[in-house]
Amino acid sequence: MLYKNKSSIAYGLFKNENFPDSIVSYLDVQSKIIASILVNYKGLLEVGCGKAENLPIAVQCGVSYLGVDPVLDYVSDSLSLCEKENAQVVVGYAENIKQIIADYNVYDFLLLYPFNCIGNMENYIEVCKALTSTNSDYIIFSYSIDEPSVSERIKYYSSCELGDLRVIHNSSDIQIISSEGLSSRAFAPSHLKEALGASCNIYSFANIGLLYTNLNLDPIPKEIVRIQ
Repeated sequence: MLYKNKSSIAYGLFKNENFPDSIVSYLDVQSKIIASILVNYKGLLEVGCGKAENLPIAVQCGVSYLGVDPVLDYVSDSLSLCEKENAQVVVGYAENIKQIIADYNVYDFLLLYPFNCIGNMENYIEVCKALTSTNSDYIIFSYSIDEPSVSERIKYYSSCELGDLRVIHNSSDIQIISSEGLSSRAFAPSHLKEALGASCNIYSFANIGLLYTNLNLDPIPKEIVRIQ
C-alpha cells in the first residue's frame, strides 16, 4: 500500500524537491486561499493532514487546529510540532468525520481537504456523504481534468520516482496509477458536485487546480475564478 508507512515511496510525494513549478504554484495559491477564509473561523480541521501540513496557516491566523490522517507514521511525525503549537493531530478516517467532530468538539471549525487528498480516497463517495452530513463549512482542493493538468500530475509523480505510470480515463474522473500502488483521481467537476450536493461551488486556481466549497466566496479572491 502506497501510504502505509514512512519507508513507503509515498513519502516522496511530500518532499519539496520533487515538486515541479506547477505544484509549487498550486500549493502557494492553496495556502493563500486557506488563510483568506480561515480568519472567519475558530479553528481548522484538516482531513488528510499528512504531517500537519497546514498547521502553520492556523498558527498564522491565530486559530485552533486539529489534524486527522489514517497513516500512523504521519501522525507520529507531527506530534511534537503540534504539541509545541498547542494543536492536536489524531489517527482517523474521513468517512468518520462526523464522529471526530463530536469527539473533539470542533463544531465551529473550517473543514479542509487539501492537495487532492479526496482524489486519493477509494471511498470518496462515502467521504462526501459523511462530510455533507456534518453541515460544516468545507474547502476541498483537487485537480482539473484537462490535458495540461494531467501532464503536470504525470510530471510530479515521475519526479517522485513512481514507476509504470498509467492514465485511465473514466466517465467520472481521470485516474493515474503506478506499479507501487498510487491511485489518484481528478474528478469531472459535475461528478464531485453531484456527490457534494447543490450547495457546492467550484472555482479554478493555479491553472491546474479546482476548489470545491459550500461557501460563496464573495468577493472572489484574485487567485481563483468561479466556474460553477
